[in-house]
Amino acid sequence: QHEHSVPSLLLQAEDSHSELRACARWLRGRLAEDQTARLAVIVPDIAAQRAAIERTFRAILAPEMQNIAAPTDSGPFEFSLGIQLDRTPMVATALDILRWCAGALSLDRVSALLLSPYFAAGRRDAATSSQDELTARAEFDAFVLRDRPLLQPQMNADELASLLSHPRFAAQLVELRLYLRTFTAAMRRSAVARDRSHAEWSTLFQEMLDAAGWAPVAGLDSMEFQTRSKWEAVLDELASLDFDPQSARVPFKAAFDALVRIASQTLFAPESRHAPVQIMGPLESAGSSFDALWFLRAGDLSWPPVPSLNPLLPYSLQRDFAMPGADIAEDTTHALHITHRIAASAGDAVFSYARETADGRQRPAPLLSSLNLQAATVPHEDSEVVPIPLDRLLDNTPVPAPPAVALRGGASVLEAQAACAFRAFAERRLFSTPLDSVSLGLNPQDRGTIVHNVLHGFWTQVRSQAELRAMAIADRDALLTQCIESAFAREHPKPAAGWPSAYMDAERERLFRLLRPWLHFEATSRPPFVVKSSEEELQAVPIGPLHLNIRVDRIDETVPAISSEKPAEIILDYKTGFADPAGWEGDRPDAPQLPLYAIASAAPQLAAIAFASIRPGKFMGLSGYQSQNGILPNAKRGQTLDLLAKRDEWRHALTALAEDFHAGRALALPKDYPRTCRYCRQRLLCRLDPSSLAPSDDTNPDDTNGTLYASALEPETQA
Repeated sequence: QHEHSVPSLLLQAEDSHSELRACARWLRGRLAEDQTARLAVIVPDIAAQRAAIERTFRAILAPEMQNIAAPTDSGPFEFSLGIQLDRTPMVATALDILRWCAGALSLDRVSALLLSPYFAAGRRDAATSSQDELTARAEFDAFVLRDRPLLQPQMNADELASLLSHPRFAAQLVELRLYLRTFTAAMRRSAVARDRSHAEWSTLFQEMLDAAGWAPVAGLDSMEFQTRSKWEAVLDELASLDFDPQSARVPFKAAFDALVRIASQTLFAPESRHAPVQIMGPLESAGSSFDALWFLRAGDLSWPPVPSLNPLLPYSLQRDFAMPGADIAEDTTHALHITHRIAASAGDAVFSYARETADGRQRPAPLLSSLNLQAATVPHEDSEVVPIPLDRLLDNTPVPAPPAVALRGGASVLEAQAACAFRAFAERRLFSTPLDSVSLGLNPQDRGTIVHNVLHGFWTQVRSQAELRAMAIADRDALLTQCIESAFAREHPKPAAGWPSAYMDAERERLFRLLRPWLHFEATSRPPFVVKSSEEELQAVPIGPLHLNIRVDRIDETVPAISSEKPAEIILDYKTGFADPAGWEGDRPDAPQLPLYAIASAAPQLAAIAFASIRPGKFMGLSGYQSQNGILPNAKRGQTLDLLAKRDEWRHALTALAEDFHAGRALALPKDYPRTCRYCRQRLLCRLDPSSLAPSDDTNPDDTNGTLYASALEPETQA
């Protein structure tokens, strides 16, 4: 043991995170002074603190380990206490593969398998090929699997194999396709539904993992090899359950549950690398000596831990035998002995605690009063930051123009440019887009697409209001039902049995109850009209220097009262959510879609442009601008104007936006802060300082009830 003087420091930190960072900086300083020093970090509840400690120590002690390709066991610190085997990535992958044998996995777990280096890993010795395939799997997961119209966020192995059978995946996902075919064939041969002994299940489990290409021995590093060896010991322990005569033959679920239980009760600790920093619990440190140590979480809420009584033994018996938790004085004496032993095990010891914790404010542990520590406070990190002078470079290189082809996105390009030029540049020129979240059932975009398809099918057969009025109510309902069935058959042809099928039936009924009143409104509340086109696609529509592909929901024509008059166009845009024509106004319109349709129209006369709000109750109707009274039912004052002159005004505004986008003008200047930035997903790129923007006077940060900015800020979620 060291010749030891009384430890000198008891540090108080503001919070747990500051305490951890102070400890990591202290360790870094000690290692810089002496790389051969033996250092220890003592933590009372190491299992609960492990993730936070590892995250902080990686960032400060070994920043090179932040590289995702860095070995996980290369840092200057290691934990002496193992973790549950089922929490290691390799074994977690194995358990998910075996769960797949019994049925579908959640989509998140399927994604985890695709991205795991331990699934379908038959060519791990070929590093370049393996990395290329993992990249291809990540792209498949992001752009194919996550884009599947699933009513339940889950998938079985056969469904994934069927999806991967498409020829376009043959070149990049060779190993995945091969092992998935082998795995599904092995599942069909294995007869998982049959009862077996534990030993037979143990053998079959490993055969299924081998068929799935799980963690082949070739190419495993030392820690992975030790993990696989521990897994094989777990399978051996599962086979040993056959010594119980009560469990001769069991079904798959019982055997798998036993396997999970054994894996969760098995601790895995890789062989020590003798790292200079050892992280351990108070009891594990017994008999060890160090050059210096840091005792974390030495507050009165954390140390000493309060032992609990055994609920299965009488209290008197536990008290007589001085069992933990039965005698407070005995427990305190024991904890005091451990504290003094830890303090004496190093030449330099530091105890620390956080003043503020999730459980409340705390003080130093009373046991530390006998150590005669000198109190100190963890200094703020800001005092250690040295500002680095920045080099200023003049970036006057012009941004290359986009290719001279029709741009994808249509009006959404101008919509993003109007909201914020940088957002449009990031999304449409840099293609910076986040992954779409997976929702249960139909999301708003799916519902909007089905509404479009139903109405397109209906008006393809019923070409005018006169035909609509001539139909009997029963015939109209029958045709609407037929169009709904056709739309669902196109978008979701084969829903699974059970609740997905019932859910789709409910969606059909909901859609019928939504569109039936809408057709009644069109038949009774509007002046006579003829449907000129529905869901018409216009290719390469010129707007300034850009060419955009757009799709016009519907164009109607008026029926003139006098035969000598020419019909005028009514341009409609279906909306199942909130929509307001005020979003068409200004140099930076929030909803430029209908103005763009009006510009693209070659009609000599425009009777109206309007949102067709297909919403129940009082919200249902047409809202927009008309060239003369009576075209739009219940039009408000100010909504009758010269649409041809208005079209020229819109052309000027949208052309200016198109020119700015084409020229690469990408200034981070949101139209209306903070609402414009509320749903923007480019904040990591623009690095806009929110304090530099003053909110508008009329901004209501709590306004979530249909603002004008919904269409300009959120992803397309409306019809």
